Amino acid sequence: MNRTWTTLFTLIALSLSGCGKSWNDLKIEAEMNELVARPHDEGMLLANPFPGLEREIDAALSAHDSTARMHSGLFSADTCNELTAAEHRLDSAHLAVRTWIREHGEYDDTLPHWKVGDLLARDKEHLLSITTEMKAASDPASNVLARYRRVLAKEIAARPSGLGSYA
Repeated sequence: MNRTWTTLFTLIALSLSGCGKSWNDLKIEAEMNELVARPHDEGMLLANPFPGLEREIDAALSAHDSTARMHSGLFSADTCNELTAAEHRLDSAHLAVRTWIREHGEYDDTLPHWKVGDLLARDKEHLLSITTEMKAASDPASNVLARYRRVLAKEIAARPSGLGSYA
C-alpha cells in the first residue's frame, strides 16, 4: 500500500513539474524552425547557379591572357581583376556555406526549449548572413561575365575571322 501511494505521488509530482515541453513550447519551436527553413531554402536557390558561374569564370580567366594578348585593347585593364575578384567572392560564399553545413546540427526536439530557441535564432542569423554573402557574390560575378561576353561577342561580330581558337 505504501508503495502504491509513493508511485502515485511520484507520478503526480512529475506531471505537475512540467517534465517535457508544453504544447506551446513545441509550437513556438516548430514556427522558429520554419523561419530558419525559409533562408535555408532561399540560400539553396541562390547556390544553384554557383557551379556554372565558377566554371565560366575559370574558363574566362584561363582564356583571358591569350585573348587579351591576341587582341590588344579588347578588354579594359581591370577585366582580369574583376574576374579574379568575382571568383574570390564566390569562393568565400561557398566556404561560408560549407562551414555552416559542417557546424549545423539537426533540429533536436529533446533539447530544452531555451536551448532550441537559441540554436534556431543563431542558425537563422547565420543563414541570413550567408544568403546576403551569396547575393553579393553571384550578382557581380554574373555582371562581369555578361560584360566579358558582350566584349567578345562584339569583337567576334566585327572581325570576319572571329577570335580564333577561343571562339
